[in-house]
Amino acid sequence: MKKNIFFIFLILIFSSCAALKTSKTIIERPIDVSEKFSGDWFKVPLRFQSDDPEKPYLKHPFYDGDFQSKKNDRDVFYFVPLYEKESTVAYDLDMLSGKMYQAQVFCPLDDLSQRVSNSLTKPNFTLGLIPRSYNELNKPMQVMVFSGYKKSHQLSKRPEQYFKTRIIGSLIINYCEKIPCRNHQKKFQVLVGVDPLSEEFFNVESIADLYQLTDFDYAKSFLINHMGLHRVGSRWTLAYNVDTEMTYEDAQVYLLKNARHFNWDKTIQKREQCFSLYDNFWKEFQQYQAREGGLELFQKYFLEHQKSQGDLFSECLKTVRAANINENPERHWTFELIKAFYLLSESGFYFHCGDKAWVYNPKNSEGQFLIDQWSQLNKCKAEVFITSFDRTINGIALMANQNSFTYRYIEYDSKSAGSYQKIYSWILEDSKRSACSTSSRQNERKWEKGESTRESILDEVFPSDVHFPIFKKSEDKIVH
Repeated sequence: MKKNIFFIFLILIFSSCAALKTSKTIIERPIDVSEKFSGDWFKVPLRFQSDDPEKPYLKHPFYDGDFQSKKNDRDVFYFVPLYEKESTVAYDLDMLSGKMYQAQVFCPLDDLSQRVSNSLTKPNFTLGLIPRSYNELNKPMQVMVFSGYKKSHQLSKRPEQYFKTRIIGSLIINYCEKIPCRNHQKKFQVLVGVDPLSEEFFNVESIADLYQLTDFDYAKSFLINHMGLHRVGSRWTLAYNVDTEMTYEDAQVYLLKNARHFNWDKTIQKREQCFSLYDNFWKEFQQYQAREGGLELFQKYFLEHQKSQGDLFSECLKTVRAANINENPERHWTFELIKAFYLLSESGFYFHCGDKAWVYNPKNSEGQFLIDQWSQLNKCKAEVFITSFDRTINGIALMANQNSFTYRYIEYDSKSAGSYQKIYSWILEDSKRSACSTSSRQNERKWEKGESTRESILDEVFPSDVHFPIFKKSEDKIVH
């Protein structure tokens, strides 16, 4: 039913199938460059509010924006820039905080697809995120926007407005998650649009027209090379390839079939469920923490809670903030370590009670993990079980050695070209991010060579002064 409602919604968006002719009449009149976000995603109770006490009701660029104009502009979509034309830095949106953080700094790359001979240094397009719309990988839909202006879409590190683009087609990207690619391939759509205010692109109606006005081969190569590469020994290979270039009509059909649109009412309802789940869990946690023998009782509660509500709890931790760090720091950091526990478990690791360490958990031929994490934890002594939360950081620090991705925690994005925003969130880092980026494997090699300590590497993953709260044992010994 949900899927049918979404299809009907998108059919309404594209219902004028003489869209290319319609779009010309629309584009030849003035269009506002930007509009304010309309939603109030962060208007929540104090205990769940933003970390910024001076401006609690921030706007969320994904949840508070609109997918498409409510006017009769059937092919005009809204977007928020992630990097601008001619920029040297790419940003990404943390979905939990709704803030931008530095994802990568561009460096000159050779084109591994061999489309162009010149070095890939800066983008000749703007890459944007489309609000309230997910692609096939369940990530925000993206759009490449071309303009005759050098600075047509001013990127804001704390965006509260979005821009418009007229869609003329799309690219289907073939994504190799990990080597060997034959067994790990996925596809996703990237829309292609032009700036409605750029006179140079008024008559562009397709990607074929775009080739006449810009170096579209360079644009494709820049996109896929800077999306990320595989490293095999000393060689870099493409993780992303352009599979298909689509016309506007074909892009419509593909979008109808594969995209997923955000439903405000249902998401707000689920957010309320998350708030209730957090409050109940925290109440139980505090009760067990304060009483003698509470550690054993918390272990039992945690494992039973996982059986009954683990899936919802995990989803909530990824999408809805559990605490306001200014109001209750202990609650905030407790939930962040519990989230790290879930991230590791779902990424192919389990806690080995005997070794008191997180260990890689491979899958069998049927795609199931070889070790049942939760039955293993049932066998743990309570004082060993509780160490699993602090030791998640060691596990995440080495995750990229086994997986094609890892995580790191950002308190404040203070990198050289960072957004200088308080993020307080776990960030998914694709180990294929870019040949320009420093990966977890490079950190590990630094430690092996004595160029960096294990502690400094762990500190890059999560604040070293944060630990899971203490419990009392029956004998009045303190355990954490």
